[in-house]
Amino acid sequence: MKLKEKTTTLVICNGMKRSGSTLQYNLVSSMVEKSGMGVSAGFYTHKEFQNQCAYLIDRYQSSRYIVIKAHEPLYDILDGEGVSFVILTCHRDLRDVYLSGKNKWNWDEANLVDSLD
Repeated sequence: MKLKEKTTTLVICNGMKRSGSTLQYNLVSSMVEKSGMGVSAGFYTHKEFQNQCAYLIDRYQSSRYIVIKAHEPLYDILDGEGVSFVILTCHRDLRDVYLSGKNKWNWDEANLVDSLD
């Protein structure tokens, strides 16, 4: 019986600001690290991830899972690269997002629209 090669799966916790994606990232990271199945690698913007993707996968290739957090979609960077990935999204009612941003950063309606673009 031949064992399958170990593959690394990138887990991307994705959601807009104030949507709960940090909580999601913290929960998933905790489960992955405490089970010994992987590592958490932090927050990445689209550009940072584009520059660091190959490095991350090479650095943590012995881990089964690499968990990262992002506010922007990253699948376009991974598509066709032969990288196994899972995207976990966090959805929250826009009214809640707005009220949370208003309380935390004093957002007005224009700030909300800008953050969604």
